[in-house]
Amino acid sequence: MIWDIAKRTYMNEGLRGLYQGIGIATIGSAPALALFFTSYEMNKYYMDKFNLFKETPNFQHFLCGLGAEIISCIFWVPIDVIKERL
Repeated sequence: MIWDIAKRTYMNEGLRGLYQGIGIATIGSAPALALFFTSYEMNKYYMDKFNLFKETPNFQHFLCGLGAEIISCIFWVPIDVIKERL
């Protein structure tokens, strides 16, 4: 089904039709990515500052990523829901 839709879109609108809306999607995701990476770096800074999980760097990265995802979801999901309902 998806391949059929992609094929019809390509046939009717060309390659440009497949990427229609990518610019606004990129602009819309930039704040979410900025929030995620900022949260990750803050988590990493505090883990290093308090010497948390230094002996297991993979686990430290995992926890920093998990914390960043939780923080960005807390702030970004409500904004995204409102945007989708407009």
